Amino acid sequence: MAPQTPQTPQTPQTPQTGPVPVRQAPDGKKSGTSSVGPLALFGFILLVQGFGSAITESGWDTSFGVSAVLRGAGAPEWTDLVVGALGCALLAAAARVRMLHRAP
Repeated sequence: MAPQTPQTPQTPQTPQTGPVPVRQAPDGKKSGTSSVGPLALFGFILLVQGFGSAITESGWDTSFGVSAVLRGAGAPEWTDLVVGALGCALLAAAARVRMLHRAP
């Protein structure tokens, strides 16, 4: 019996051998706004947590979320507004990034 030689697997040949093309959105523009979604989401969460907690604190003497944790740690009442303002700033940054990516 003759010894068998191992066969090397052949790699499939593709017609395109150049660089990988950039993924494009349906409108033909480059896709690269994946960081905008989480930034906008985090901004919206902080907006609701900050200003919502300030409203509930003034109306019902209770706070919730991030602001409640900050209040429990001894932070002053105005930190609710700072958290809400930070949320507004993140939403503005996300909008700016989105507009810059859509620019021609």
